[in-house]
Amino acid sequence: MRCHRRQHSGMVLCMLWGTVSCGNEGADIGGPSTQVRRVTVSPPEARASVGGTLNYTATAYDPSGREVTNGVTYVWSSGHPGVATVDRSSGLARGVANGTAMIRVNAFDDRGSAQAEAVLRVEEIADVLVNPTSATVHVGEQTQFVARAYSADGDAAARVPFRWRSSSGEIAAVIDPENGSTQVRGVSPGAATIVVNAVPEGRLGQGAAATVTVLNAP
Repeated sequence: MRCHRRQHSGMVLCMLWGTVSCGNEGADIGGPSTQVRRVTVSPPEARASVGGTLNYTATAYDPSGREVTNGVTYVWSSGHPGVATVDRSSGLARGVANGTAMIRVNAFDDRGSAQAEAVLRVEEIADVLVNPTSATVHVGEQTQFVARAYSADGDAAARVPFRWRSSSGEIAAVIDPENGSTQVRGVSPGAATIVVNAVPEGRLGQGAAATVTVLNAP
């Protein structure tokens, strides 16, 4: 900024001129510098079993393609709630019945909005297999069993909740079950049956069984 002095009627006038600039040039003063123009959803296509869950995520972008991380609200909905539902705020979808549903997300801030869709195919579980079908352990040892669920067309069903149990916990105990697999520990000599069921919507569905024989420790 510069000052020009001029004598006038015995007074000295100081005339100021120049340019004042703010540190954020190009920004809209008084408002945010971002605007939601586009949104993507992940995964764009997926499968889930009846009773299974899937967590969707969304990402918003401004007109220049940069990710918008602040001030964005996401609202989720299902185009076919009879096939799959989705939590309005979290994006957690759940399979309800056999079929296909469009999962939609609306992203918006105070300057713009955008919408995206994903395809979710929900499959009924037709069969469950467990591997191995039999095992032998000593008292105090552990072995692992793994379960797989299949749809009617023979494809492996995705995101299936399972429930494991032992017919005789005093002989072989189920420990650390993690849906598709579990560890079984030998407790005392004898034989027990390990049973696994798919549990769509919390109901016992298709199942399978394996035999575990427990021997005295060597």
